Amino acid sequence: MSTSLKKIIQLSLVLIIVADTVLATHMSNRYFPFIERPEDYFIKNRSHLSPAFFYVQSSHAYLHDGDDSERRKVGIPEVWGDYNLQDIVKSLQAVQPGVNPFALVPGGIDVESAKSLRFHVEGDIKAYGVTLGYEQAGPYGLQFGAWIPIMGIHTTQHFIFDAAKSEGIPASGPQGTHDQYLVIDEVRRKTHQLIGFNGNVYDAGGFGDLDLHVRWSGMLDHVLLMRTISGMMQLGFLTPLGVRKNNGYPSSVPFGTNGSFGLYADSAFELELKPDISVGLIGGMLWQFADVHKVRLSVGHEPTIYSALQSNVRIQPGFTYKVSPYLTLSNLADGLDFQVRYTYLQHFSDHWRRVGNFYPKVSGDHFKVPSYLDNPALVREKERLSAWTAHYVTLQLSYDSKEAMKDYVLQPTFFASADIPAAGAGIVEAYQFIIGAELHF
Repeated sequence: MSTSLKKIIQLSLVLIIVADTVLATHMSNRYFPFIERPEDYFIKNRSHLSPAFFYVQSSHAYLHDGDDSERRKVGIPEVWGDYNLQDIVKSLQAVQPGVNPFALVPGGIDVESAKSLRFHVEGDIKAYGVTLGYEQAGPYGLQFGAWIPIMGIHTTQHFIFDAAKSEGIPASGPQGTHDQYLVIDEVRRKTHQLIGFNGNVYDAGGFGDLDLHVRWSGMLDHVLLMRTISGMMQLGFLTPLGVRKNNGYPSSVPFGTNGSFGLYADSAFELELKPDISVGLIGGMLWQFADVHKVRLSVGHEPTIYSALQSNVRIQPGFTYKVSPYLTLSNLADGLDFQVRYTYLQHFSDHWRRVGNFYPKVSGDHFKVPSYLDNPALVREKERLSAWTAHYVTLQLSYDSKEAMKDYVLQPTFFASADIPAAGAGIVEAYQFIIGAELHF
């Protein structure tokens, strides 16, 4: 068999493997992008440590597919569903029978008969910190690596009463009066207090999930009219070290998979079309292990994060898929490269199953609190809300001191990137900015 034919067969195998797994990744969190860089896959036999600083900011989310609304974007908490105060009160009364927050607020009884009391819930998320990555080149094209973020977050939420969409407010006017709106908001505050929420502002800091991986990569020279063709396959394991969602703060968000272990498979190839022009494609899939978590569990139609019921639930997260083509223009100036990437992410619905039953004790008696899991129609709706898709465009500038023929210690490559959300469904519109370096040895 000729050498050229062998190379073509090798390339074909790489492409078949890539095509079979061109589908996603480690990013399984609808709040933070953390999109992988091609340079972390193709390290060119140069081991490196890559510290980076990042900042993420978001104040809106994209509507879920199938939502009936004239709005394209919603408040971040609204990815979990619309907020109707009457639904929240029903949830509270299912857990604490006999408690009536309307009766605890002066004037509250006057608006208790309203069919619906709807609020827009807006929120903000700011995250900042560092990521630490390490890639070690080994023999036979093997590489080993690890990656972890260390971060702090600040989240807020605030409520705006929507009189136009509320129904049945008893008043002389068609949509109630300003004084009634103040009473309704006070009932909301009292309801949250009785449920046990600790406030609308949440701050936390700590680690994200730890990513450990092994990779094989190879390169073919001058094949199929290409200067080089590079391919790689990577297997990784996610250890859930990240801070989890805090049930006492509806605005809190997890730093990673929210406590689930995960396995992923990534693959990529890169074609150097001509000197200083390359195109590539990254893909993969992530599977997370089912586990039992204590979470807020909707009784009925209320958003999960605002439910009064807490219960142990076995959660089977859905698959996450990704595909990410990119273009790299190298040596625009000595050592200066520009890269543009498009990333498509899709996370399929999570499946929840209650473990045990919740039996609060009231006046010496125990009783079972039902949940939405007893209603097949509500199960389908809640599972729909757990799915999401995202479209990101990433712009990156990097400076490779080795390519620039500079004799710097550790041959650093400096990079700066912006991850810009272009569209999505059920995901937070998060803008992320990163500045970092690769230190080679």
